Amino acid sequence: MSVRLTDSKKNRAYRILIDKMGFLDTHAHTAVSATINKLIEQTDPSGDAGIILETIRLQKDPGETGPTEAARAIRKKLKYGSVSAQVNALNLLNLLVANGGEGKMALFYNDRKLLDRLVKTVSPYTGDTSIDRRVVRKARELVLAWKQEYGDDESRESLAELY
Repeated sequence: MSVRLTDSKKNRAYRILIDKMGFLDTHAHTAVSATINKLIEQTDPSGDAGIILETIRLQKDPGETGPTEAARAIRKKLKYGSVSAQVNALNLLNLLVANGGEGKMALFYNDRKLLDRLVKTVSPYTGDTSIDRRVVRKARELVLAWKQEYGDDESRESLAELY
């Protein structure tokens, strides 16, 4: 499933990119982080998938690319977020994996720290035992689906190998 952006949504993505935040932070906190955090806090994070994908692709920060920043924002929600935020982060992650395509988004699919967090989420007995069962179940469902869906996709190979 692919998402098409209207001109008004593209303009909104550009405006979000221009409005950088967190200038005293050691990591980039731009429109990518802000949009991901906003979507994860919603009940259904799939509302504006096109906007976040366009924002990730447009991110030009030389210190941290859009896909790397997106992976970091999702990883932080998986580690420190509430149960609903963790489930929404997994839903958003799946949405980005399904609609992200290839090219620049390969950085997102192969982000080592995000993959490590997913391993700890899927296997809480070897990592963090405080992970809620609903989050573990959702993560396992995604890993199984990625194995079946992306087993032959080179750009998403690391996701398929999580199973």
